[in-house]
Amino acid sequence: MSRSYKKYGLNLQPNNDITFMEWAPAALSMSIFGDFNGWKREEYWCHKNEYGCWCITLKAMEDGTPRIKHGQKYKIWVEGPDGSRMDRNSAWTTYSIQDGNTNIFDCVFWNPDEKDKHKWTYINPVEDEATSNDKGVRIYESHVGMSSEGGCIAQYRNYVDEMLPRVKKAGYNVI
Repeated sequence: MSRSYKKYGLNLQPNNDITFMEWAPAALSMSIFGDFNGWKREEYWCHKNEYGCWCITLKAMEDGTPRIKHGQKYKIWVEGPDGSRMDRNSAWTTYSIQDGNTNIFDCVFWNPDEKDKHKWTYINPVEDEATSNDKGVRIYESHVGMSSEGGCIAQYRNYVDEMLPRVKKAGYNVI
């Protein structure tokens, strides 16, 4: 599940085709539409696989570029079990924007050119015992409100003062 983003939603393939997958087992039909096709709902119909996932591959343009360009908006058109049709946003969109006039959100295909992608830099690339990867990732799942031993809802200050030192001492390096 942690790598599902590589399969669901819009994913650019090495040949510039775009695959789309959305899990909606009760839907009767689904299409994808948006800026890339003049908002025509009935042009790109998905097919349903045996697991309830709706899929389509949008072939690259004749010039080899992706059919959906970086920054273009899109939606899915879903036919529910009762036959009603609704415009929906993909649960797997990686970027969405809200229209200031209508307050409606739209999905956005996020695929910037390599030169425009953010380059991460580390200001202080010092590795200490708490961040060392020689032990691998050790995850401690917790909830601030449930971190007290008493019968009350813990506050953030309690979490910082009481829990974090115990988590660190136990050798966890991710919370």
